[in-house]
Amino acid sequence: MTRSGRGAFRWRGVVSALVLLPVCTLAVFSPPWVGEGTWYDVLGDFVAWIVLGAGVFLRLWATLYVGGRKSVELVTTGPYALCRHPLYVASLLILVSLAIFLLSATVLAAAGLLATVYAFVVVPSEERHALNCFGDEYRGYTAATPRFIPKTLRIAPPGVIETKVGAFLREYARTFGLIALGAAIDLLAYCRTQPWWPTPFHLP
Repeated sequence: MTRSGRGAFRWRGVVSALVLLPVCTLAVFSPPWVGEGTWYDVLGDFVAWIVLGAGVFLRLWATLYVGGRKSVELVTTGPYALCRHPLYVASLLILVSLAIFLLSATVLAAAGLLATVYAFVVVPSEERHALNCFGDEYRGYTAATPRFIPKTLRIAPPGVIETKVGAFLREYARTFGLIALGAAIDLLAYCRTQPWWPTPFHLP
């Protein structure tokens, strides 16, 4: 990667945290827009867990194929046959699930802002790096495979793949953290419906 590309890649987690942590904190200390136990609340929780599960599944699936070999070989099978950046799609799904748990338009807007930054800064820098590594092979891959939104959900049978166990286990451990995060956000969403919970802010 170029120097600017390496910077965008290395600092992506820090930038995400700097945007999301204060926004989620403000949302948690804002009064909810729907009452606890209403149909809107129940439906929101149901959809949030489905979206979170989809994001976690996609991250595990993608890591099974690409973990530990991202700059060593060009992976074009599994979820990488559907789109070029399934890990980022999965991360966006997880962010959207947090917004749904909190029923917060502000958190959803923050997720959209981060998605825009990734789409126009981080992802292009990664693709330039992949182009330098794999050349014409990567050009052919980009011509046939969309960046984020699959043109079809059909993929070849999985067959047998060689997995980097260490990378997969690290992602597996993160999975438990993400599930715990969803549970914590769901609990905080419940707490802010209680009369003893402070709500000094009023974010949508």
